[in-house]
Amino acid sequence: MLVPLDLPETVWLVLAIIILDQPITRAEITARRMADSDRQVQVLLRHRLIREEPRAPVPGRGIPLITTDLVPVSTRPEAPRAPTALSFNRLRRYPHPSMRERECRGNG
Repeated sequence: MLVPLDLPETVWLVLAIIILDQPITRAEITARRMADSDRQVQVLLRHRLIREEPRAPVPGRGIPLITTDLVPVSTRPEAPRAPTALSFNRLRRYPHPSMRERECRGNG
């Protein structure tokens, strides 16, 4: 099955949100977009670009959505590394990049 390229832009936006934050619930998608996303999620489910995962055993938790194998794995970006306390301290002391480079080389 080929991915239909004539999907509305809002459907592609919802797919991008799911790719970045999967597993994600419909309520979380709606909160991220600040607009109702049920129709877009239904389109993605109908085209089998996403699927529903089993519900978490926590009361009130929605049904998580994830991408299917039809969405290439390479579209999922690597999660950025969380900044460490050391990197924050360096930024606070030396806000300009050239000053940070000097400290790293030991010339400062």
